[in-house]
Amino acid sequence: MKTILCTIAAAACAVVLAGCGSDDTATDAGSTPTTAHSPRSGHAPSGTTTTSAAVQPTSSTSTAGTTAAGTTAAGTPECTNEDVKVSYRHEDDATSHRYGFVVLTNTSGAPCWVRGYGGISYAGDDGEQVGAAADRTAGDTPTVTIAPGGTARSELAETSSGPYSAHTCRPAKAVALRVYIPDETDSQLVRHQVTACANPKVHLLEHKPYVAG
Repeated sequence: MKTILCTIAAAACAVVLAGCGSDDTATDAGSTPTTAHSPRSGHAPSGTTTTSAAVQPTSSTSTAGTTAAGTTAAGTPECTNEDVKVSYRHEDDATSHRYGFVVLTNTSGAPCWVRGYGGISYAGDDGEQVGAAADRTAGDTPTVTIAPGGTARSELAETSSGPYSAHTCRPAKAVALRVYIPDETDSQLVRHQVTACANPKVHLLEHKPYVAG
């Protein structure tokens, strides 16, 4: 009887040992971790946007129907400085104020578009900026497509330097408006003679986003 029990026990131990040896061999032979190693937070590859794994973008449509390349969905390009001629159109006067429009005329042979604000300031005889650049008046910023020969305009409000003391204003002659159209680093000078304030803390100009017309 003792001999039979010993034989059974020995057989059971052999089976257990064989099973343990088989598991160790499978793991060492090429098991792969199941947890993926994502890039560390804040170190996403250049040109990508880091988003939460649970929130994925649902659309690639860009704002106002335009693409990052500066064209509309229909392929119309954004206007460049070379595509337009800048002019000024006086509209009205009030006490210590003058109102008018900076007008962009498309002189190219194809449609192009503008959106939002450009840059406007007074310039002296030497072409240098005089005083503060125009402040931006809040408003809607539509994408304005300008056909060849068509126009877009930005309303410009000017405050006279007259109400300011000479000490505060530091009067200086301006002979032109320097105009940058939206998203451009080149500019155009438009004849426009006024007495401006050289003090950059005195703001005499305000302008609105470009609209059609």
